[in-house]
Amino acid sequence: MGSLRRKTFTKPLPDGAELFTRKGETFAKWKDAAGKTRTAPVTTAGDGSPQVLFTCRKWLAKYRDGAGLVVEVSTGCADKAMAEQFLAELEHGAERV
Repeated sequence: MGSLRRKTFTKPLPDGAELFTRKGETFAKWKDAAGKTRTAPVTTAGDGSPQVLFTCRKWLAKYRDGAGLVVEVSTGCADKAMAEQFLAELEHGAERV
């Protein structure tokens, strides 16, 4: 049985970002290059500097292939239902091997 997940990644705190707290969690609020207001959670890096935490739009599928190795591949799907179908096809192909 495989699993789906979304990767997270961090970027430095943008210039002019305001930090605020909501329900005990720290967020940053800033305007991007297009003038759109963006909000994202804030985490601390290893050196103690604040960084913005983002989540990828595409889902990753993790499954065991025909050789018995655990493989993690991008589904290329932003919709979870479509990613589940893609994972099912991958697992079905691995079973046929």
